[in-house]
Amino acid sequence: MKRIGLYIHIPFCLKKCAYCDFYSIPGRDEALQNRYINALTLHMKTLSATMEDRAFDTVYIGGGTPGLLSAEMLTALMNGIRENFTLAEDAEITLETNPAVADEAKFRVMRSLGINRLSMGMQSSEQAVLKTLGRLHTFDQFAETFGEARRAGFKNLSADVMYALPGQTVDGLLETLHSLIALSPEHISMYGLKVEENTPFGRMGERLALPDEDTQCEMYARACELLEESDYHRYEISNFAKARYESRHNLRYWQREEYLGMGPASHSFVDGVRYSYPHSIEDYITALEQGRLPDVDSHVTLTPAEAKNEEIMLGLRLAKGIVATDELQKKCENYLRYGFMERKDERIAFTTKGFLVSNTILAELME
Repeated sequence: MKRIGLYIHIPFCLKKCAYCDFYSIPGRDEALQNRYINALTLHMKTLSATMEDRAFDTVYIGGGTPGLLSAEMLTALMNGIRENFTLAEDAEITLETNPAVADEAKFRVMRSLGINRLSMGMQSSEQAVLKTLGRLHTFDQFAETFGEARRAGFKNLSADVMYALPGQTVDGLLETLHSLIALSPEHISMYGLKVEENTPFGRMGERLALPDEDTQCEMYARACELLEESDYHRYEISNFAKARYESRHNLRYWQREEYLGMGPASHSFVDGVRYSYPHSIEDYITALEQGRLPDVDSHVTLTPAEAKNEEIMLGLRLAKGIVATDELQKKCENYLRYGFMERKDERIAFTTKGFLVSNTILAELME
């Protein structure tokens, strides 16, 4: 059977963070959550016939904060997946969660349902930075939740860290990473802050005291050095893992493999077509309750040139880079000469220096 990934968007969280531009709904509306889980199950039933020739070997339940769902809702969700789709025996099944929304008892339920990987939002160990971000937890609460997940049997844990944050210093970032490394997660994602227009940070404009560009570059370079020294190899511009613990689902995106998205604001890539659903949970639920498929926001069949550009843009995010054609090598001559890129056998890849300016270089490389 052909292998494919499944992404399910759970757009519920306790509170929107000051930097967050993802589609999410703050608060605890359990009636809405139950309607949504039922709608997702209906959608799975509708799509099941079209997926009969595919086995899902990665599942990613993202958000929002999926860990906010009750044990009963998580059970219904996982039952819906198994009843309507074929799950590979070795499937990587990831769920995103945060401190304070799940405890050891709920983690044990997750494990019993076959969820075998957690992605946990830490962001920083500095309380002042966490407060600026609008996070609801302290580092001690994160460490406690991390320990509860371990005791519940999770052997594949990932944590998110952010850099280039208001009030953050290079030493502060390194302190955060030292604190996280001491907990020994299998995977660390480290994202630079991107200030989005329609967020509290975006509305602050120049009042947002961000580190300058040189400091941001130093943060990234020093962090990469520390993580490498601590046996976390960088396999993608923002992702680091111990050996054999790379995120198989996220690799699917960067390697242009197929995935099916479900829920408002989710994206899919199936049979060479990219499509997504609008950012409206009510429209999504209502359509399925009325026996209709949700409207599609965008629907694009890639041309050969678009597929080639995607291969360059996504593949060069990976530390291993991409196989270089003669044409691409010619375009990259100067970047290779000045240390922004390097040759790895038949491949070309960014160096740390190159990753820092990758967007600019990619714009020049794509047709």
